[in-house]
Amino acid sequence: MPRLPNPYAVPVVTVEVAGQLLGMSRTSAYSAADRGDLPTITLNGRLQVPVAALYALLLLPVPPPGGRPVVDR
Repeated sequence: MPRLPNPYAVPVVTVEVAGQLLGMSRTSAYSAADRGDLPTITLNGRLQVPVAALYALLLLPVPPPGGRPVVDR
């Protein structure tokens, strides 16, 4: 499973990649986006998911610029 990128380095990902990050199938990810459960924006006619919104969705702190994700385990 891919790692959640730093939003300063990678500000947006495709719906498909966001689904992979969340452990969802491509179809489930697009369904969640259509329902509004997965936050999206449209850039150049393409549906994208802001990485910072994924951190918020997962209740994770956004890592600092150039830093590694901060997760207490």
